[in-house]
Amino acid sequence: MYCPNCKNSNKKGKEYCEICGYKLVLNHPERGETGKNTHKKTKNLLTYFIAGDVVLFVCLVVMVILLVNRQNVNNEKLEYEVIQQYCLQFAKDYVVVSTTEDNKSLISVTAPDFSSIVVKLSEEGKQITEKELKRIVSENASETKEYTFSVDNTEDREEVEHVFLEQISYELMLDAVRNTEYVESGSGDS
Repeated sequence: MYCPNCKNSNKKGKEYCEICGYKLVLNHPERGETGKNTHKKTKNLLTYFIAGDVVLFVCLVVMVILLVNRQNVNNEKLEYEVIQQYCLQFAKDYVVVSTTEDNKSLISVTAPDFSSIVVKLSEEGKQITEKELKRIVSENASETKEYTFSVDNTEDREEVEHVFLEQISYELMLDAVRNTEYVESGSGDS
């Protein structure tokens, strides 16, 4: 058997090289050994361990990113609920305008013009947060709008609030569509 270290020819069955003392791998076909050096196996194992560590590290990074994003989503949801509560304070002072033939009540709420507020915030490049909403409302206190809608029961405060939020959301959505159509038609003319 040749020594992979010093290339000396050793007698068959020797465990160590007679010249340099290097540990020789004996042929044991029943154990899968073929006389090749075990350094290759060690290098392969080391490569697998390093690859495993890299995969583990990547998994940990992905988990951290997902947790941070989940926290951001929860914060955005909380901010949205706070904004809703802020808007609902205006629905407390509603006026019954009339009653329809099918016993629905037409009510009116005087509140800030939320459509123009959203436009102003977007022109300033700011996100809609409670703080920014309150700032714009206080700076433009005179800019109000009459929101008129019908409800089944004027005594049901939750129904009035729900329909008021729907009205605001609907108008904001219409404004967004109008603005999108304007931008698209305006960009085609140039």
